[in-house]
Amino acid sequence: ADQALRGDREVVQAAVEQNGRALEFASPELRADRDVALAAVQRDSGALDFAAEELHRDQDIASAALLGSLSPDQVAPGLRSNRELLLAAMRRSAIAFELASDELRSDRLFQLAAVQRNALVLEMLPRELRADRDFMLQVVKGNGFALKYAAPELRAQRELVTAAVSQDGRAVEYASYELREELSAPPAPAPETAMQPEAACRDGGRSELSAGESCAQVQAEAAIWEVVGGGALGGIVVRKGEDPLSEAMLRLAQGATVRELKRVGERLQFEKLSGEGPEAGWVSIAVNGKAMLKRA
Repeated sequence: ADQALRGDREVVQAAVEQNGRALEFASPELRADRDVALAAVQRDSGALDFAAEELHRDQDIASAALLGSLSPDQVAPGLRSNRELLLAAMRRSAIAFELASDELRSDRLFQLAAVQRNALVLEMLPRELRADRDFMLQVVKGNGFALKYAAPELRAQRELVTAAVSQDGRAVEYASYELREELSAPPAPAPETAMQPEAACRDGGRSELSAGESCAQVQAEAAIWEVVGGGALGGIVVRKGEDPLSEAMLRLAQGATVRELKRVGERLQFEKLSGEGPEAGWVSIAVNGKAMLKRA
């Protein structure tokens, strides 16, 4: 090319925007110009070969060259082993993980750092890592959205799901069905202070007892509950037995009312009075601090 044109910034800029490798024919001064070199590399990652050596260490230029490469073979060895550059590039595209050197891709700390920057990297890791509880717990503490790619059995583990949701509330969408219900339920009402028997009766709607009537009778009459949880999931979980892991039944719809038959801690045996759902069974009054039922 004509010497004058090789040093003309506007001409060279226009040329590299059409063909990044035209940078090869620019003057040494323009090959050391950051804006010109960046435009060339964004057009063709191979243009990095013609940029001034000091620009190879520029993160934006190196990242553009890295992400513009079609395969690891096209990436300079120095870029494939540049941990900081690769991790920075992963915030823009998970493809950067595939371009890393074999040594880095098999390094557990690098894998963890990569996934915390871009959850899509998990799809490029071995299936056993997505089922590794310790690894995934570390991952979701830094990137809750990564719960989406965890093995199904891990998406049902409370500690891991809670850590993910604490980091990114959207992660609740990827929790197991029951944990999603628990974590999506409205907050339980604040616990009331212990009441004297007479106060408990008043709480049931009676300010005084009739002749021959006991407080226990009043409380039994008042033990009606309304379902307030599980609205987004079609109702709350009903079990056949007191054990929360016993066989599941159809759900009890939000708004249904039930009569208390027996209560063991936060587990309630009921018979249905109104609404959609099983006629009888066991449910949780509150789950993970969030109300499923409230006194009607």
